[in-house]
Amino acid sequence: VESRGDIMATALHLRGCANRGSQALAAQNYRTAAEAVCEYRRLLSTTKPRTSQTALLIAGDYTIQTHERTRQVMKQTILERYEAAVAKGDLAALSDLTPILGLLEMADQGVGMYLRFSRSTLSKSMDDPKPQPSQDPNEKEVVLQTPVQVPVCQSLAKVFNVGVMHLRHHLPMVAHSLGEADGDAALIQLVHLEVEKRAIAAVRQYEQEKQLEEMEKVGERVTALIEEKYVVVGILDFEGEGFLSSSLGGGSGLLQALMGLDDKYQPIATEISSKKPFDFEEHDCGFTEELGHLADVDAAMDEAALCLQHTESYERFIRHAVDQVLQARALRLEQKREERKRQQQSEEEKRMEADGAENQGASANDSKDEIADEGKQIEILPPHTPLNEAVAELGGHYSGLERSLLLASMQRAFLNATFPGDQNYNPIAILSGRTRGAPGFRALQTSVVEECLYAAQRSTMRAFATGHTGTASVAANYCADALGRVLLEVLSRRAELGISLLKPGEGLLVGQGGLFGQAAGLIRGAATGRAKIERNVGAKGTAGAGA
Repeated sequence: VESRGDIMATALHLRGCANRGSQALAAQNYRTAAEAVCEYRRLLSTTKPRTSQTALLIAGDYTIQTHERTRQVMKQTILERYEAAVAKGDLAALSDLTPILGLLEMADQGVGMYLRFSRSTLSKSMDDPKPQPSQDPNEKEVVLQTPVQVPVCQSLAKVFNVGVMHLRHHLPMVAHSLGEADGDAALIQLVHLEVEKRAIAAVRQYEQEKQLEEMEKVGERVTALIEEKYVVVGILDFEGEGFLSSSLGGGSGLLQALMGLDDKYQPIATEISSKKPFDFEEHDCGFTEELGHLADVDAAMDEAALCLQHTESYERFIRHAVDQVLQARALRLEQKREERKRQQQSEEEKRMEADGAENQGASANDSKDEIADEGKQIEILPPHTPLNEAVAELGGHYSGLERSLLLASMQRAFLNATFPGDQNYNPIAILSGRTRGAPGFRALQTSVVEECLYAAQRSTMRAFATGHTGTASVAANYCADALGRVLLEVLSRRAELGISLLKPGEGLLVGQGGLFGQAAGLIRGAATGRAKIERNVGAKGTAGAGA
């Protein structure tokens, strides 16, 4: 009795689905008609084979014919409307019709049409408008309105934004309605190919316009000269441009005057500071002549870093979209496995009733093989795309020029420290409390370390802002190398120069044996006074010494 009740309920449900679909189709309510067709199909696939066959016999030929007529008319109508919507680019109509394709098991046909629509939309949004003829009312000739030249950074940002916004708006609907046919994976591949084609062209154009390859080679030569000047040859002996000892005439008295330790040498420092300003460009190893001013090169590095940043942001978004699609695909496959498992159990029951248990094992193995084939992982995007290669090449040019800019900035700091000035020298903090006239009360310290660290910080922060791990790693290594070799070498040589000028007889305090001589004199005087006191104590006793 219970089995017969299930059969009658199934038959009534099938007839109701057929009637509901026919009525909805007549009223042009396509979504309801598609849902009725889908419900009819699901009901037959989820019930036991014997129950479904008996229910169809009870429902009659009218139910079967009505359902088939509704399904055929719906497929033809939806395809015609979908093609018209794709041709017109009607997004509203596509949004209404795309879910119906999945209900009617037409996802495979819908994927191709939807990709055609997406390609047309992306091309219109990404490509620059062509010159349009305009009629000037004051002239008889037709004037072509040429588009304004867009910077490469803005062009890249436009291409990436169009691709990202298209995926954000369309991918959820495509994944829900056309995911059974891997429409979501196909949409990501299409968008990436359209974006990649235009982005690579923009990057190549940028490299050609800025001549990055040639500039990088020139920068390598300048970098080699700077390193040779400050590391290999040594700053104190390079073409007579050493710190204090050669450029400014050298001498312990001059260094003493520049540090403000003796008033008698102050006129010398004033005379030097009033000379013609030092031409840094003549002593920068050809950086300004070959590459340009520091500010111009710095601005160019900002632009290149912005291009890398735009590309890396898009790369992270598209990789995240791929991961989400793969996760959704895994969930759909898991649902398919559960549904296949239920169907398999029903078929096995039918076979066992008809033929016995002989074919049970063969059916199970065939189903497992089919599910395993569907569950294979697909590769939506390769690990390394042509866009990644183009960006890596741009990052290589950027890193080389960033290194040249860093060493040139450090070189400017070294040259600034060579020549005195209020902007390059500050009073030593630990001596600021000394009274005027005391030894060393006007001692100064340079800002060479702060300037070099600022240049290194700016270089590394700009490289990190690109988000490109390879570029950031190379830039960080360059900065560490520059600070560890160039800056340390310069500071060591400056310290050696200072120590050599403080030797007794050649130091800052001329005629008194230098600072070391003065300190030694104070120590000897203190020792003499102490010995005299001890002799007095021994001769007169404690009372006499106290008196």
